[in-house]
Amino acid sequence: MEKKEQYNRTQLLSSLVHIGHGDLKTFKTSCLPANLADPYLFGHLTTWNLANGKVKDSKVAFPPIALRGKNVTSELAENAVACMMSLGPRELMKSYRFSCQLSKEGQIISNGNRRLLEHGLKQYIQVRESKESWWDRAVLSNRDAMKHIYRYAHIKPSPRAQSILFDKEYPTDSVFHVVKQLKNMSPLEAAGYIRKFKIPMQVAIGSVNRAKDSELLMAIIDTMTGNELINNTNMLKKLGVFESPILSSAYNDAINRAKEDTRVNVLRASVASEVIDDEKVVKKLLAVQEHQSKQLSIDGDWLVLGDRSGSMEYSIELAKKVAGFLAHQVTGNVYLIFFNINPQLINVTGKTLDEIKQLTRGIIADGGTSIGCGLSYLTDMRIPVHGIAIISDGGENTDPYFHVAYSKYCKQMMMEPTVYLYHTKGQPNILAYHSKREGIDMTEFDLTSGIDEYSLPNLIKTMRTSKYSLLDEILNTPLLTFNDVFNK
Repeated sequence: MEKKEQYNRTQLLSSLVHIGHGDLKTFKTSCLPANLADPYLFGHLTTWNLANGKVKDSKVAFPPIALRGKNVTSELAENAVACMMSLGPRELMKSYRFSCQLSKEGQIISNGNRRLLEHGLKQYIQVRESKESWWDRAVLSNRDAMKHIYRYAHIKPSPRAQSILFDKEYPTDSVFHVVKQLKNMSPLEAAGYIRKFKIPMQVAIGSVNRAKDSELLMAIIDTMTGNELINNTNMLKKLGVFESPILSSAYNDAINRAKEDTRVNVLRASVASEVIDDEKVVKKLLAVQEHQSKQLSIDGDWLVLGDRSGSMEYSIELAKKVAGFLAHQVTGNVYLIFFNINPQLINVTGKTLDEIKQLTRGIIADGGTSIGCGLSYLTDMRIPVHGIAIISDGGENTDPYFHVAYSKYCKQMMMEPTVYLYHTKGQPNILAYHSKREGIDMTEFDLTSGIDEYSLPNLIKTMRTSKYSLLDEILNTPLLTFNDVFNK
């Protein structure tokens, strides 16, 4: 009975951990039934996702959903609210509005847990007001969101908050007064204040008269976090940063900070490199990507099966990215096999995504589809792998079929690799049908509507060589309390 419960929980997780961007209604449809069925698991998943997830929408949507249901205990309710209160102002506003929407649709918060949410909102405001620099940063970048949170919390602002946020009367020693005066300052004076108060790029650019002045841009680059730097690379290019040797050098030096910024999305660095012509800067951006990839350790040896059959151009490019991530995340070897009806193996262990792209630049989409041919090749070569990632539409039409090849591989190698399907748009998914019929436990990521640079790392981080290890990791994630959130 315990094995049956474990299996069902594992299947449940596979349907939740990879939800990507889009309308929050997607989360309501997928996650509400999951929370009603197993609020304990969903509560721990909410906390795990807050710490490990890369998709903001799921961090916004999970806590309000975790509050719903008659079986939500006070401990789980406090965890859900604490997760919500861990969000930044803009995300908290979205999360609270989503909660209100659920209530209007009949999914109310039961067991008196609504009071916990109200209490959490009040503490969110009070704690921020007690720490002026924290409150100032929040208002500086999220003025409208902070106004809404005060209204949601039904709390009277402190005199200082009332003056700054609602009356727009700014103390002369505050950053808000400085921002208002930036347009009247010389570029050199404005640059000094931008550094002193670490004024965010978007606020600074909108407040000065000459946004392209080199002194101002230098100050902005100096104060940006690694994550902000990479996310705003395209805007910096438009402002002329890479046309100036001095500013380009400053950007180049600032990239080093990005390596230690845990908020950097590994694919965003690659996207940023595409708008830059300076080869040295491009190499540094790609180095950031590789450094971040190495922080996400996955056990074992892995096989990436990339579909290169007719019309599978998208699968070819996606397989390169998956292999590039795994090549620096796994503790063992990574083999990339592109297949149509014949396999082509490339050992990509330790290689960068850029190196993988160079090695596979001649791969084109043509021919039939035999997903099993790649695994048959490994069987013949007696190469062990603990996990398999298939990037394909699943439209098998040629022997050897994957389920047959998998059975032979398991018998000969005396091991059962975990199997993940990155299901792309194309032909009917014969692979999933055969795998289910033969009892192959395959986790399917539905990418038929596409995927972005935020969601892909999220998927790869959930891959394990044991189908139970992710479940154990999530269930062992401690639930949050108000004390964890407000007294740190």
